[in-house]
Amino acid sequence: MVSASSDKQKRAPRSSGLPVAAELRTRDCKDLRISLYCATQPSIETSTGITFSCWRGAYPGLGEHFKRARLDPAKNNWTQVYDFNSKDDLGAPHYSLDESVHPWWVAPPQSGDYGPPDCPVPAPDGSLFGGGRTEPPPKSPGSGLPDSLPPSPGRAAAHDEEVELEDD
Repeated sequence: MVSASSDKQKRAPRSSGLPVAAELRTRDCKDLRISLYCATQPSIETSTGITFSCWRGAYPGLGEHFKRARLDPAKNNWTQVYDFNSKDDLGAPHYSLDESVHPWWVAPPQSGDYGPPDCPVPAPDGSLFGGGRTEPPPKSPGSGLPDSLPPSPGRAAAHDEEVELEDD
């Protein structure tokens, strides 16, 4: 299912998922494998052992679903993970990126005439489902995005600690 709404994974240990989302945020998750298309920067909070890979699903009408949800398949930000954890929280590393090219997951045929499966999202190497290529996205290490946030009142609140803010 393609959705332009947020997709929140919460307390789902040792699971795998194939979400397509405008936004993905995990909290209190452990040992997840996520094959992801995300229109914005995915984020993790108080989560560890998360492995992200590029979304590799295909089914009839998927390209049309992306259009209806107003998602640009060429702008998959799955490698741009924003880690709300400090480096010492929860035993780093909190997440890893699997940039290898995996086989396509193709939905089993359904009754009715839905046409051939398709997927508009390019693989990490730029290959497209059904053949063809596009320019692969830049590698994640040189992205210039921070890999963690400094402690902040919002971060402390996420850990259910009471924080007093001073008036300026």
